[in-house]
Amino acid sequence: MELNEYPFVTALGITLSENQGTNAIFEMARNETNVGGVRNSINGGILATYVEIAAHFIIRQNLRERSEIKHTQDLNIAYLNSAVSKITRAEASLVRMGRTSTVVVELWDGDRTTLFCHARVSCAVGNSKTE
Repeated sequence: MELNEYPFVTALGITLSENQGTNAIFEMARNETNVGGVRNSINGGILATYVEIAAHFIIRQNLRERSEIKHTQDLNIAYLNSAVSKITRAEASLVRMGRTSTVVVELWDGDRTTLFCHARVSCAVGNSKTE
């Protein structure tokens, strides 16, 4: 599973800095594409996309053989502070793996002193189509 398989990763400046299978840390550098929110912060829609990319990455690397993510069922995000740092760090943890798989993602500043968002993403997982 490669992070660059996801659309927007390069444009948004997202990199994978740590991967432990069921937990991973991503970093998103502030750039012209992702800034556009209030108080010169990273846009909330971009933050939600970042959260979903992180969640899908964790689920996909823990899928059983011949399984796939069918779709995101639920993305619940609490915006707590404006994301204004140079680096926005995403810490993703797999909570449940099954037909409905769930990942919790927290978005922090680069120093991990300010929590920007807390999110929970649930995805429907099913058998992949075989030829």
